[in-house]
Amino acid sequence: MPDLVSDLTNQVLGLRKGTVRLAEHDRRWTFVYALIASEISRVTGIRDERIQHVGSTSVEGLAAKPTLDIVVGVDDRKSVDSVAEHLVETGFIDRGPGEGSIGHLLVRESAPGVRIVHIHIVGYGTQDWRNYVDFRDGLRNDPLVRDQYADVKRTLALRFSDDRKSYRSAKDAFIRKTLPMLSDSGPEGNSETRSATR
Repeated sequence: MPDLVSDLTNQVLGLRKGTVRLAEHDRRWTFVYALIASEISRVTGIRDERIQHVGSTSVEGLAAKPTLDIVVGVDDRKSVDSVAEHLVETGFIDRGPGEGSIGHLLVRESAPGVRIVHIHIVGYGTQDWRNYVDFRDGLRNDPLVRDQYADVKRTLALRFSDDRKSYRSAKDAFIRKTLPMLSDSGPEGNSETRSATR
């Protein structure tokens, strides 16, 4: 990334691996996302609608860990490997499948162990893709669900400040309970939410 982008990214993002800290929503997260999404599209050739800002940093008014989550949709396993290779060339670290992530995980760090971006590569239009997009859209469209989720996150962040695995596991229970109630917006998300993330 150019120095100006790197400086901005490092100002508004960054969380030491394994820890939990919530920050109030920062509108600059959306701007940084747009810059990184453009970079992903440029180096991989993936179309914009297959690159989505997800997770709590994508939801205005929601406190979040200051780490961007981006889901990238691909067609097959060979595409996963190709996208990962291109992103590694731009400074991402390939963590592969697992590590608590859905899909193939790549991370960008501002310093060793301080993560600023997570990229999750999944099959485009699959259940994993829809879960990421539908949960984001549901939080954006339903302030009550968003506020309930915020309360859960704050409670868990206090309890598990140095144990991200337990934080994530407890938080996932809320997501699993809530996700079936949220409407399916299709593989690309609706046009309103797509434009809000670009």
